[in-house]
Amino acid sequence: MHIGEYINQYLKKNKLSQRQFAKRCNLSNGYISMLINNVNPKTQKAIVPSLTALLSISKGMGITLDELIKQIEDIAVDISTTKNYTYQYQTKETSEFIKLFEKLTPEQQKLIISQIKGILQNGN
Repeated sequence: MHIGEYINQYLKKNKLSQRQFAKRCNLSNGYISMLINNVNPKTQKAIVPSLTALLSISKGMGITLDELIKQIEDIAVDISTTKNYTYQYQTKETSEFIKLFEKLTPEQQKLIISQIKGILQNGN
């Protein structure tokens, strides 16, 4: 089953609009539309979702990434750091943070994550 077919089945089963689902996944409605139609209207090529996008979709569906991938046949996944989707309602600060975070090495990213967790735990 193609990811677009799986999303369509989920929408029908849960009586959700595409827009509601996109918001639930924190992805743009346009990106969800491209997944459902399996075509990028600019390039006319099939969509290859990023691992991050698939994780957002699985969270939006309330299932694990593993469960989502098991439902989809022969899925190509983009594991590069380039994001091929946009967040809806993303603030300027969030956008800046993501751009800066993506420039860090994996070790630096882990350090930043642990620092953020520490800040949240201490309530500062």
